[in-house]
Amino acid sequence: MKANQISAERAEKQYRLKIASLIGSVTHAQVLADQALEQAGFFMDEREMEESDISRSLENFSCVCDEVLKDLLNEYRKGGLE
Repeated sequence: MKANQISAERAEKQYRLKIASLIGSVTHAQVLADQALEQAGFFMDEREMEESDISRSLENFSCVCDEVLKDLLNEYRKGGLE
């Protein structure tokens, strides 16, 4: 095996490990955002929730996490599941 082939294989393996780690991190972040929204619902009424910048931001963040997770999972699956 050539040195640059070994290096490319190692880089790909590290890339896939980073993608796998991101999947876990994004999933965790999405769960926290969803939980924060749920907790806010216990002390904020519907009007306050609708007018809250952080509430809208958390909802948007959760949606973005969902989209990112789909992309990350698709990218991870390209190399086959390990």
